[in-house]
Amino acid sequence: MIKIIHPSINDAKTWVRTKLMPSMTATDAVRRKVREQKSRDGTSSTFHRAFDGGFWLITGANTARALSGVSLRFLLKEEWDRWPADVEGQGDPDNLADAR
Repeated sequence: MIKIIHPSINDAKTWVRTKLMPSMTATDAVRRKVREQKSRDGTSSTFHRAFDGGFWLITGANTARALSGVSLRFLLKEEWDRWPADVEGQGDPDNLADAR
């Protein structure tokens, strides 16, 4: 499981729309591996995408719930210097993410 965390969910939406999706569309090898977006059945959506051997979650660092709840194998921190210093009174989002 891979989690990609942006400073906020709005930043994550922008990144998906302007960077990730165009890259996936332009790259045959990636497009073949990543399953189509199917939000109705829950297998894939804009922020949760299944691929052979796992899935990725894309979220924001601005909510504690988004930083917990799922065990991770890989964690990517985008624009880490723009993350909030504290998330909903639960502390540093960097520490919360690393605890996963």
